[in-house]
Parts: sequence; structure tokens; C-alpha cells
Amino acid sequence: MLLETFLQILMIFFFQQNGFTQTTLYIIIVLGFFLISAWKRPNKSHLQTMILLLNQECKLAMGIIAAIFGINDTFQFLSSDLINLMGFVLILLILIVMGLNLVVSFLLVIHSFYERIKEWRLRLKTEHSNLRAKNLKINLNKHNFLRSKVNQKLKSPPFAH
Repeated sequence: MLLETFLQILMIFFFQQNGFTQTTLYIIIVLGFFLISAWKRPNKSHLQTMILLLNQECKLAMGIIAAIFGINDTFQFLSSDLINLMGFVLILLILIVMGLNLVVSFLLVIHSFYERIKEWRLRLKTEHSNLRAKNLKINLNKHNFLRSKVNQKLKSPPFAH
């Protein structure tokens, strides 16, 4: 992902005057990283992989919409209503993806808290059961100690002092 960001920054820096070239290179970079991510699966979790692929797909869709805008600047083949609709779709796509990422992030945080609390409760239960077993062992030893003293007194002659 760092390489993708670096390539996008270089592309924006070197092709500032050429918007359609920027868009084309952006689509190629995002498509390349989408295919690599789908093929190599850089994350161990399927959920993280799906989030990454969703984000890459949305970047690709936004790049395609930007390419259509770039082509329209040259050839003027779209009406202003259609351009406004595509702009609205682009904004809606960005908001939906951000909302999905936010919801998934919150769910992952809640799940992580739940797992930590479950581990903490299990650790407390094991410590409590270990403490209970130690106390039971100590109590049994105390009772045995008292019994052994009584048994020693019974076995010893009454006036041995």
C-alpha cells in the first residue's frame, strides 16, 4: 500500500497539467494493486482482505468516473444533467465506502473488546479456582496438623514429663 501511495504521489506531481493521463495511470495502478491483493491475499483475515478489496474496487470505480469526466472535457459528449448525476454518484460512492469502513471498524473494535473481556474473565476464574484449591489444601493441612497433635498426645504416656 505504501508503494501504491508513492506511485500516486509521483503521478500527481509529474502529470499535473495532464488530467486524463493522471486518471489513466491511476486506474492502471489501482487495478494492478487490486489484482495483486486478490491474488496474493496480504492479510490473514478474510474480513480484512474483503475490506481491502472493497476499497480498491471503489478506488477503481472512482478512477473510471474521473476518466469519463476527463474524456467529456475533451469531446463534450455528456449533458450537464448527466455530469451532475455522475458527480452525485461519485459523492455517494465515497460516503457509502466511508460509512461501511466506519461500521466495520466499530464492529471489529467491539469484537476485540468482547474477546479481551472474555479472556480477562476466564483468567479471573482460573485464578479464583486456583486460590480456592490452595485454601482447601491449607485447610486440610491445618485439620490434619491438629489431628496429628491429638494423636501424638494420645500415643505418648500421660506422665512422661
